[in-house]
Amino acid sequence: MKTLLESWIQLATRAPSGDNSQPWDFTFGPSHFNITINKDRARHFLDQEMSATWISIGCLCENLERSASFFGFKCTLTLNRDHSATVKYQTVEPQSDSNITDLITRRQTFRGKLDKVNIDLNAFNLEFPTQDGTSEFFWRHVSTVSKKLIWKWSWLESILWLKTSLMADFTKWLHKNGENHEYGITLESQQISKMDQISLMLFKKIPGLIMTVPGWFFQLKTYFRLKFLIESSAGLLCLSGIFQNYRDYFYAGKEIQRMWLYLTKHDIKTQPLAIQSLFLNFAHTDSVKNALTENQIMKIKSLKKKTQTDLDIPQDLIFMLRYGTTEQSLPLLPRKKIAATI
Repeated sequence: MKTLLESWIQLATRAPSGDNSQPWDFTFGPSHFNITINKDRARHFLDQEMSATWISIGCLCENLERSASFFGFKCTLTLNRDHSATVKYQTVEPQSDSNITDLITRRQTFRGKLDKVNIDLNAFNLEFPTQDGTSEFFWRHVSTVSKKLIWKWSWLESILWLKTSLMADFTKWLHKNGENHEYGITLESQQISKMDQISLMLFKKIPGLIMTVPGWFFQLKTYFRLKFLIESSAGLLCLSGIFQNYRDYFYAGKEIQRMWLYLTKHDIKTQPLAIQSLFLNFAHTDSVKNALTENQIMKIKSLKKKTQTDLDIPQDLIFMLRYGTTEQSLPLLPRKKIAATI
């Protein structure tokens, strides 16, 4: 059973996490295991109030629940007040259908050019219905984004790269192609030009070097990259809902993973736009106030309202995914090996 337990959890860790940081730890009991936050791996400027981490843990737990029966388990999940999750399991007759394991394994982020494709959100709701959680979330499709809004988004992104620890937080997970690693991302996975790859490695070696880049240049470059990403896709899938605490982040993660699995099943690639969606909810935090000026913070709050108005988002905009099709494939990023000590 130990081998099956490890295989089950190992598959679930194919869930997405910021920069493939895998910010979770496991501790095992005789018929349960606890999932806790590894704060060193979770430390990232975009991970305000552990929002991105809890979204990742929600994705992980969605994988666990959907794949349990394939490995011969039945599980129940509980969120604890100490900000951990407990998964209780028992053995059952395994199911032979391996479709879900294939979907979980193949899911990945794609940052390159994507072709147009139609998506049916009603079909998604029927195929991957919400199974649990007290929060309700809603997907909306946005086919076009105005150049004016893209310009404002590029301002936000350039401010965060140039004025906060974002570059250092990001590049600590960045590896050269072929480098041995269990966590993090590669230059190849970023799908950027050779010049940008060289720049990133310089910023990794000397993070403060990014402060010397002129703001107008960084914003202009970011604008053209965002414009390309949005226009070279079938559009955006926007998730909205109530977004107040770690439970909301967790259940949003489960919803995001359901969508990611649905897209993977239909051979559709996707890429999160976390800076332009998730981060907009956190202009009030102390770390943001310590890094940015009051005027910049007010502009971010104003940008949140404009984004929700322009995209017709009724509640908080939690997450955005650009999506489309392509024949191009990328190597899967590695995951840390899980050893179940019972």
